[in-house]
Amino acid sequence: AARLRRERPLPIDDAVGIARQVALALAAAHRQGIVHRDIKPDNILLDGERALVADFGIAHALGGTAQEKLTTTGLIVGTPTYMSPEQIGGSLQIDGRSDIYSLGCVLYEMLVGEPPYGGPSVQVILARHAAERLPSVRTVRSTVPPALELAVHRAMAKAPADRYRDATRFAAALDEALAEPGRPAARRAWVRPARWALSAVAGAAAVAIVAAALARRDGAAPSTAVPAD
Repeated sequence: AARLRRERPLPIDDAVGIARQVALALAAAHRQGIVHRDIKPDNILLDGERALVADFGIAHALGGTAQEKLTTTGLIVGTPTYMSPEQIGGSLQIDGRSDIYSLGCVLYEMLVGEPPYGGPSVQVILARHAAERLPSVRTVRSTVPPALELAVHRAMAKAPADRYRDATRFAAALDEALAEPGRPAARRAWVRPARWALSAVAGAAAVAIVAAALARRDGAAPSTAVPAD
């Protein structure tokens, strides 16, 4: 989030490299039955050329009976700018594809310089996520490869069934997008083996408190509980 405040948009290779590492970290979490539910720039920490996923607080809070309690009280917990349509709807069937949608939002912001959906109020933002067509990435930034735009659009499909089946496939699609014929060779600094991404999950518990402190210090947008209607 701090880098986005300094540099909008990010270089394409950097944006894709960060998103790829986060996707692999999420894939590891999903295999353990953990859905993050609050993927956003503030919860992605940069350690040199590694991207670490932090702050699994909402994933823990929405597990089991806690999830049912929050839903039945008519609240949606998360960050509206990056929430999937099913999370906005208070679905009890949220799975890893919701995190893929949120990561798609983050990648869109890294490529374009602004989140895909904004608005004057939380309600307007949520309504746009639920019903409005995703703006074209290439209309704003024509240097984005067509395959990369397609990957972002698929990750952010309104229906979970239309997204990538899992985060590993999303990561693979990002790799393929940068390997388009005729495109200059990508700078490889951000493209690390999966073990770097896997370390993000292993270290998440340790860095979650740090991430929360940094968010408060920098005035980052907090996760929000909003009325479901």
